[in-house]
Amino acid sequence: VRVRGSGKFADQVLDVVSLKAWMPRSGLAVSTAGEVRFAEHAPVLNLEGDWTKFRWPLTGDAFVESASGKYTLAGPLPYAFELTAQAVGPQIPAASFTAAGSIDRQQLMLGRFDGTTLDGRLSGSGRLSWDGDKPWRAQLDGRSLDLAKLRPDLSGRVDIVGDIDGRGFEATAPWTARVTKLSGSLYGRPLTGNGEIAYRDGTFELKRIQVANAGSRVDIDGLWGPNVDLRWSANLKTLALIDPSLHGELVSAGSARGTQARPDVKAEVSVRNLVYGSVTAGSIEADLDIDLADQRDSRVDVQASGVLAGGLQFEAMRLQAKGRVADHDLNLTATSQGDPQRKLAGFKAIFAASGRGDIPARSWAGTLDEATFAFPDGGAKLAQPAALEVGPALMRSAPACLVADDARLCFEGEWQRTPGSWRVLYS
Repeated sequence: VRVRGSGKFADQVLDVVSLKAWMPRSGLAVSTAGEVRFAEHAPVLNLEGDWTKFRWPLTGDAFVESASGKYTLAGPLPYAFELTAQAVGPQIPAASFTAAGSIDRQQLMLGRFDGTTLDGRLSGSGRLSWDGDKPWRAQLDGRSLDLAKLRPDLSGRVDIVGDIDGRGFEATAPWTARVTKLSGSLYGRPLTGNGEIAYRDGTFELKRIQVANAGSRVDIDGLWGPNVDLRWSANLKTLALIDPSLHGELVSAGSARGTQARPDVKAEVSVRNLVYGSVTAGSIEADLDIDLADQRDSRVDVQASGVLAGGLQFEAMRLQAKGRVADHDLNLTATSQGDPQRKLAGFKAIFAASGRGDIPARSWAGTLDEATFAFPDGGAKLAQPAALEVGPALMRSAPACLVADDARLCFEGEWQRTPGSWRVLYS
C-alpha cells in the first residue's frame, strides 16, 4: 500500500488537505479530505472522498467490485455516512446506487439503500458486522426488474420482496435468502413465486420453492450439494422456461437421493409436442428408477410416439433398460411407415444390447446382441454380436453384418475427437 497526503494539525484538529492511499497492483485507490477533531473517546469526523477499483475481499476471489464511488463521513461515533457508487460481483448484477447509514468499530448499519439494477429499481436496508462471526443481513425490495438482463430469452419484468442474512464474507460462508413475494410477468403471462434457499457447508437447502407462470408451476424442496435429498413437481406449459432451444410441454414429479455424483433417482416424466432442432415428438412418457450408486438394479422405460428424427417419421419407439450401471441390458423397438419419396419401406426394428457404463468418463461399452428389421416383404437380422463403444472422445463399432436370405451387408466404423478423425467401412 502506498500513501501520500498533506494537511495541518492544531488544537486537537487535523485538517486533511488531501490524503490518498493506493495499491499499485490492483489499481485500488482511496482519497479523502476534510477535518478530524480528536475527542475523549473517539474522533469527530467531517470527511469526504472517493475511490476507484475497490474490491472485497482485497485479495483472492472478489465477492463484490466497485469501479468508482464517492462518500461522506461525519459526526461523532457512530459516524454517519452517505455514498454513491457502482458495484458488480460474480453473483451480483451490475448496479448503481446511493446509500446512507452509520458505522462504528463493530458494525455498519445501512438505513437506506436505493439504486438501479437489471433496468429496474432496488431499495432496502441492512446491517453488516466485522465482529465475532461477522453476521450480516439485508432487506430488499425490487421493482420492475428485467429478466432479460439475467437470461436474454426471458421476456418479462418482476417485482420481488425478500431478505437475506449470513455470517462471514467468504464464498463458502453460510447464508439464507427468503423471497416472501415474487410477482410480475414472464412471456406476457402472470408470474408469482416464493420460497427460501439456505447455503451451508457446500449444500443448498431449498424450502418450499414455488414458482407459477400462468398454467406452469414448479415446486421444489430438499437438499442439493455433495449429498442430495431433493423432491420436485413440475408442470411446464413451455419448455423454453428451461432452455430457449426447447419447445413443448412437460409434467414431471420425482425425487433424487444419495450423492450428487451418483444419486438414486425416481421420477415420472411426460412430454408433449417436443421440438428440439430437427427432432420432434408428439408425446414421450418416461418411468425412471435409477440407482447410479449401483446398490440395486435400475429400471428405465421410455415410450414415444409421433417421432421425427433424421428426416424419418416413427409411429412408436420404446427404450427399456434394466440392471446396474456396471452390467445392464438395453432394448429398443421402433416402428415406421417408411418414406415413399425416398423409396424406404415401412419396418419394425428391434435392437438388444448389453454392457457397462462409466459415469465419470460418460462412456458406455458393450455388445450389440440383436438387430432385427421386419419389412412387408421380408427382413434382416444381425449375423452375430458386435462390440460397441460410445463416449465423448471415442465411438467405435466392431465389424457387424446384417443378413437377409442370401444378401449380406457388413459395416464397421470409428470416430475419435482427438485428432478429429473418423472412418466407415461397409461391404
